[in-house]
Amino acid sequence: MTVAWPVCLVMCLAAAFAADSALVAATLSPVAVRAGIESLKQGGTAADAASTIALTQVTTALGSYVSYAGILQLVYYDSQARKLYSLDAGWNSYLAESAPKTIPANDMGPLGTVLPTGGAEGRKTLVPGFMAGIEAIRKRFGRLPLASLLQPSIWYAENGVRVSPLLGSYFTSREKYLARTPEGRKFLHQAGDHVPKAGDRFIQTELAQTLRSVARHGAEYMYTGEWGRQFVDAARAAGGQATMEDMRRYRPVWKEPRSTMFLDNTVFAPA
Repeated sequence: MTVAWPVCLVMCLAAAFAADSALVAATLSPVAVRAGIESLKQGGTAADAASTIALTQVTTALGSYVSYAGILQLVYYDSQARKLYSLDAGWNSYLAESAPKTIPANDMGPLGTVLPTGGAEGRKTLVPGFMAGIEAIRKRFGRLPLASLLQPSIWYAENGVRVSPLLGSYFTSREKYLARTPEGRKFLHQAGDHVPKAGDRFIQTELAQTLRSVARHGAEYMYTGEWGRQFVDAARAAGGQATMEDMRRYRPVWKEPRSTMFLDNTVFAPA
């Protein structure tokens, strides 16, 4: 199970531009941007495009710095209602976790920071918000079905992603961590029996199956379905306090966005 860097979604349509509308997009995956453009061509909204980009980027990044077990934040402008919205699909803690000060520190070695480790690794986990956030965005502002938003992600999971030098370096730095468990070793060897290196094709068959289940059953599959049960079992096996009740209780929250002035412009940010 990988809980990686959170994904942050910000879509901005600003009247301040000379043109009638403008799109500002940033991602580390050009492939994901192309997938978002295709969703617009299919009649999707800006929300559909942003969701498609976020979903596709997790697959093409192999769950390294963004994750389906991560979080999501959104600032969205509805041009028809002329109103801004903010969605918080962040982490939830576990109801049974009563001693947060004793949770072991994260291993920041790959970032050049050495922190003390030890203790129950499962206590580092939290209830993820990403997929529930995607579904909340689609239901409020989307036109396309969830299966359409997931289609590019599923395609790249089944057909493979070419490992870049950056992704290859991630595998090298996290090899020892991933090799600790049978599940980790199985993930590690999806490009062959060796540690994936730049140029290898990395195929994620089980991820494709998971995403197809989400397409059929909705985000609930990640919380009360088989994926949610496996998440809880993995966290508890590593000493965590996760329960299915924690997963069932998860809800993303719509809030008023925060704002501040900068050079005579109003800048909005997640609440």
